[in-house]
Amino acid sequence: MAKNKRVSFSNIEIKEYPIIPDVNPAVTRGVPIAIDWDPINEVSCSVDEYEESRPTPRSQVELRMPATHRNDLLRRLGFSHRDILESVKEANLARNRRVRTMETMQLEPAQAAFERMTRAALNATLRRGKKAEEKKLLHDFAAGKIEKAKEDQDLESVDTYPSSDFLSAEPCSQSLSQNSEEQGENSQPRESTKTKRKKIPNSVKKKMKQQQREQRQMMRALNETTTERTAANDASFEMKQQQREQRQMM
Repeated sequence: MAKNKRVSFSNIEIKEYPIIPDVNPAVTRGVPIAIDWDPINEVSCSVDEYEESRPTPRSQVELRMPATHRNDLLRRLGFSHRDILESVKEANLARNRRVRTMETMQLEPAQAAFERMTRAALNATLRRGKKAEEKKLLHDFAAGKIEKAKEDQDLESVDTYPSSDFLSAEPCSQSLSQNSEEQGENSQPRESTKTKRKKIPNSVKKKMKQQQREQRQMMRALNETTTERTAANDASFEMKQQQREQRQMM
């Protein structure tokens, strides 16, 4: 029979941590707050004492703290107006970066389609001759590999020593002479059937590298324009947010 498993508690330790300004971008407005790493007070009691003295749990609505309440709480704890504004600024920057990431994730299919269209247009106009040369080289290379594989397979299917020589009932001298004649025939040098692999010319390699360099430059230019737009939006949003916070504090 299985033994009864029980869990019991003896004492409860309650630690109190100081409140500090934070940079959490989850808040909609105002300064975020958090707790520090080092506790400032510790209390130990039994489970029964805690259950007798603990207050009624608060609801989700009661746990919410408005921006003005957080600001007043930090001011009472000794934080300056400058510290609060720096935390608000960092939180706004983190929030804007998060929004920018979400926007770029939504635009990723459009960017991929734009890249495909650009590549197709260049291949059909400016790079038409280059793509034809690349296809020809790849076709010749694949054909050479297939031909070499077939030749290797044909060579492996040839038997060097026929099995009938070892099973014949003729005298030993005749079998030895036959083996020597066959070995002489087999020892003749075979014609080399290996085909040399065609290497891609350096001119084609340079053209391919130039194409890759042009694609990277186009992507870099697109990212720079996107970054400039988001930076301008971030700057305007920060100025408006700071003005709103200053009006609320006044």
